[in-house]
This record gives sequence, C-alpha cells and structure tokens, in this order.
Amino acid sequence: FELLFFNTAATFKLLRHLDGFRKPKMVAWLHEQPFSILQWYAEDFTSKNLSAFEHLYCVSSQTEKWLINEWQLPAHRLSIVHPFIPISKKGCNDVTLRDAVQGHFIVGGCGLQDWRKGPDLFLQVALYFKIHHSGLPVLFEWVGGESGLTAGLKYELEKMQLTQSVSFAGQMEDTSLFYKRIDCLLLTSREDPFPLVVLEAAAQGKAVLCFDEIGDITSVVKTVSENVVPYGRVDLIAKRILHYLHNKAEAKRDGCQLQEVVTAVSVEQMAATFWKQILTSDRG
Repeated sequence: FELLFFNTAATFKLLRHLDGFRKPKMVAWLHEQPFSILQWYAEDFTSKNLSAFEHLYCVSSQTEKWLINEWQLPAHRLSIVHPFIPISKKGCNDVTLRDAVQGHFIVGGCGLQDWRKGPDLFLQVALYFKIHHSGLPVLFEWVGGESGLTAGLKYELEKMQLTQSVSFAGQMEDTSLFYKRIDCLLLTSREDPFPLVVLEAAAQGKAVLCFDEIGDITSVVKTVSENVVPYGRVDLIAKRILHYLHNKAEAKRDGCQLQEVVTAVSVEQMAATFWKQILTSDRG
C-alpha cells in the first residue's frame, strides 16, 4: 500500500501489528475529543504512535488544541476536517411540517445509550417538562444502541414515571423515518465533536437544540443562537421546546435555515477537497 488511512483513534490498536513492516505514508482522522480518547484508547494513544503519522486530521478544534498543548505536536501536522454525509439538494420549501402524531410534538434524541451522549440528561429534560409543563402534548423519543447505561435508564424511567412520555427504541437500521417523524432534535451530548445525527436531522429540515462547549458542532447549531444553551441547563432546553411547541412554523423556519448551512458540508462539497489534502499532506 502507498497510503494507510486510520479512521478514528480506535484504529490505533492496529499499529502494533505493523512493527517490522515497511510503513507507507499514514494519516489519521480523529473523530474523538480528549475525554473519549483518554477514556477508551489511552493504551494505544501514545507519542510513539502519534509520531508515525504524516498528518492528523481532527474533527474538532478542541482535539487539535489538545494535541498541540498536551502532546506538543507541531501545528503544521494537524488540520481540522469536519465529518460529512450525502445531503439532498432539495430546497427548504420542499420540507413540509409533518402531520402531528395524535396531536403530539415529538422531541428526538439519537445515539448510543452511553454517558457521553447524555440519554440521562434527555430524561432530565423530560422530567423538567413534566414538572413545569404537565399536560402539554410533548413526547420524547430516543433512537440508538443499548449499553451499560441502559438498565439504569429503564430504572429511572420507571422511578420518574415517564413511561408515557419517553421511549428508548434501541438501534434502528434506517433512521430516515425517525427524522421525518420528529419535530426537533435534542442533542444532550456531554462531549460530541461533530455528530452526524445533527447533519442528518438538519438535512431533513429539523431544528436542533444542544448544550454549549461540547464540540465544534455548536457552531452549526448556533445558526439559531437560542438553540445552544449553557452546559447542563435542562430548564433552558425545556424553554426552547415549549417555544417550538407553540410556534411550529418557527421550528420549521429554523430547521430550514439549518438545512441551508449543512448543505455546505455534504459529501459532494467535502470529499474531493479532503482527498486532495490527504494526497498533499506531509511532515513539512
């Protein structure tokens, strides 16, 4: 091979198997931020392994700064490249408000049911809504694979008496219907560089809510500044949901505005540019 492309820090474990072989040009695309790297991949995320790469592409500025400040990597060997997905060229006016599901406003959550993605914070938003806005037609639906946190979520779902308003559907092969079904996406992640779920929801013209300082994705969601709230403020998230419940046309408008933004990070726009960067990258 002339080039080896390591996609995520999880692949660093493969480097040990290359000892004794002629190493071709190697680059890595790090989809994780510092907390996740240290939590899951610390054994193989070493100075020796980092030095093996011609270039490291980060999906967030937080990771790039961390590599410079904590690992003393030179800035010229680092770049920020955000993830991208295929996005339809259809205009915003083609996105219509869905028919309400039995008159309910549906708040979607999507991701692995683990601590980083914050499904427990998703529950906290639903609980706050139940306490302060009881009786309003709002449902909370989460799609994503189970983990060690799942049993605890089921426990709290029962204890908080939220089984009628919150559901965890588990893993879903095709999420397109889920995105069409929801009225807005609630990203409760504690750390998330540039999650594709936001791009997927925005491509469907859905408004997105999230906490600040979780990753570069906030720069996209801040297209609607009120939709990025201080970290952990479930009360302010609930306030925005309440606003959209009473102003569904505004939810559509904000979702369509977000759709225009994410079109710029589609595969068609980004893949060729990224490939050109990889071909020309070197140690400088």
